[in-house]
Amino acid sequence: MTYRRKVQLAWGVLAAAMLVGAGFVQETRRTKSDIVEMIPFRAFIVNYLWIRTDKLKEEGKFYDAYQQAELICRLQRHFPGVWSFHSWNMAWNISVATHTPQERWRWVYNGVKLLRDRGIPLNPRSIVLYKDLGWIYLFKLGGYLDDMHWVYKRQWAMRMQDLLGSPPQGTTQEVIDAFAPLADESLLDKDPQRQGLEVIQKEKLAELLKDPEVRAYADELAAVGLKIDQNFLAAYNLWSLDAAVSAVRIRSPQPRNELDHAVYRLVNDPKFAAPRGRVLALLRAQILWNIYRMDPAFMLEVMNEYGPLDWRLPQPTGLYWLLLGRKVCGEDSLDDTDVLNTQRNAFNCLKELTWRGRLTMIDARPRADRQDAITLEPVSVESQMELPNVRLYQLADLRYVEPVHQAYLKNIAKQVKDSKTRFKVNQFRDGHINYLAGAIKGLYASHRRKEAQKYYHYIRQNYQPPGPTWQYRNVGEYVLHELRQDDQPIRDLAESQVALAMMTAYVALAKDERAIAGESLDYARKAYRAYQQGRNERTRLAPLQAFSVGVAVRLMLNPRGLGYNLPLTDRAELYRGLDDGTQLLVYPRVRSYLKQACDMEDLDFDKTFPVPVGFKEAKPRQLLPVKPIEPK
Repeated sequence: MTYRRKVQLAWGVLAAAMLVGAGFVQETRRTKSDIVEMIPFRAFIVNYLWIRTDKLKEEGKFYDAYQQAELICRLQRHFPGVWSFHSWNMAWNISVATHTPQERWRWVYNGVKLLRDRGIPLNPRSIVLYKDLGWIYLFKLGGYLDDMHWVYKRQWAMRMQDLLGSPPQGTTQEVIDAFAPLADESLLDKDPQRQGLEVIQKEKLAELLKDPEVRAYADELAAVGLKIDQNFLAAYNLWSLDAAVSAVRIRSPQPRNELDHAVYRLVNDPKFAAPRGRVLALLRAQILWNIYRMDPAFMLEVMNEYGPLDWRLPQPTGLYWLLLGRKVCGEDSLDDTDVLNTQRNAFNCLKELTWRGRLTMIDARPRADRQDAITLEPVSVESQMELPNVRLYQLADLRYVEPVHQAYLKNIAKQVKDSKTRFKVNQFRDGHINYLAGAIKGLYASHRRKEAQKYYHYIRQNYQPPGPTWQYRNVGEYVLHELRQDDQPIRDLAESQVALAMMTAYVALAKDERAIAGESLDYARKAYRAYQQGRNERTRLAPLQAFSVGVAVRLMLNPRGLGYNLPLTDRAELYRGLDDGTQLLVYPRVRSYLKQACDMEDLDFDKTFPVPVGFKEAKPRQLLPVKPIEPK
């Protein structure tokens, strides 16, 4: 027998063994024992597959490498490290080796789904897998070191907007109350064995249809060709005037024919409000559970403890998986390194939500792109688009400060008890101090001086940190000291301080409080200069005028979204208080919307918001949209 023939025979035997192994894997769902453990030459096969996967990745054959990784995961399905490695490889290594937005997102999300849909269900008590999944949401989707991070943020925001809509832009309790109907236990069969087998559980839909109002509404929908499934959600997103949907639009929907008018009526008519609400709750809960593998009841539990989570941002989902890991695994001792790091990452999610947790989303996708907006796995062609027509703006959300402070105290008490240590040297000490220090600056920038003083006093009294930074009695002296220091703030914190100070100044302008406005604008400039010194081009903030324009536009279009109630007359006062350059850039962005608002209130738009000096002479490029919060 020739050497070549011997090699062919050896590879033939290996291929046969692999086929046998694959057959065993398919049988494992029907047996109680782990038959895969009995595969002959299993270790040899797995070693070969690892080598082959790495080689294919180096050659740029990513889909072939993916298939090999799939087989490794099947053969070692109860080894958490295998799932951890391959999800990381997809989300971090393979993704950055590709070049288009579609490819990048596909590989990042493949890493998410490998852990979420398969690794965790097969290893539900491995806290490391929950930690890894939370980390992908926190750092890969939620961070900004990847040069395509806005692609990931837009993709995730679009999915959750199309599924859940925008949260109410009011108090924390209003946000929680809006989500609460989805947590009704009667909407789901939570048997883990059937999770994901169907998009909508048929018996739960049948139970809902026993309600006479819902049955009548379903008949009305059927008459226009709509079933109670994800297609109803798509129609709802297209036509609804509900603020949760319309808040992201740049124009109101316009029915064009008889069928459009019929659907428009069914998704907006107040007489269908009750059954429509129950239908939406069922669909949203079912898709969360079966597609995104998230339990609405636990989501609500997290919101009750931590605040007004906007699920369109990646960080709340990262927080969900991190906390779920601790709960499911029963890993309660913070003396364990993995548990401690999992909780630290949970706090990192909350820190980012404090600095960048107020999201404004503008969805300018054409009607054709929105028609099939509900994205289910396998991902549709539409969902792989770069989505340039979806824009996101983020600002700080100080509603998180007190809940996060209380969460620190709760976990510190647990860690002190588990480790038998003292409060002043607890494992969360530095993170707690740094978080409160940032919150103090944000509160000070928002002119909430009493709250800032309270947290400053707490740090001094309970941690007694050394050095001149903490020797001031007045929080204002501390903040000014910090601005003069060489160790500049992190980017998220710097952005939030500048934007918060700018927002406080413009709200003061709207209320004709000129002294507060001037003081806040001065602080915004100081905070901006303190951060910019010595920064390279990649890490520098957008021009200060971009912050100014972005904040002014958002306050005039949707002040409630930022937590303020500003009638049109107040917004007109703000507009007139802007300098000429800012006014010139703001006007074209708000003109159409504010003109409609003035018409509804019988106000003369041209007198209320007069054309700025130089507007007619402005070049088109001067009027292009500004992205004030998105870093380069």
